[in-house]
Amino acid sequence: MNSSFSTNRKHVRESIKKSLARLQMDYVDILYAHLYDYNTPLEETIRAFHEVIEEGQAFYWATSNWHAEVIFEAIAICEKYNLHKPIGAQNQYSMLVREDL
Repeated sequence: MNSSFSTNRKHVRESIKKSLARLQMDYVDILYAHLYDYNTPLEETIRAFHEVIEEGQAFYWATSNWHAEVIFEAIAICEKYNLHKPIGAQNQYSMLVREDL
């Protein structure tokens, strides 16, 4: 994993700003949280994605390669604090790679 990978609030906000500038767009349809960041509290990650959606920089957020337990925990946090829930999960599925993701 890339050592600069992070889903903390600062990184999410900076990343979407840079991505939108590169794409020359005002918003994206779906913003993915790729891989789970064990160094950032889950609630912080969720709130960062919620803010991005509330500010109109994305319509939805989704997960990529998160464990099911973490996705369930994220949904519970979203429901508790009335935050935007992830709308999908994009997980690796391959007959050649059988790791538990």
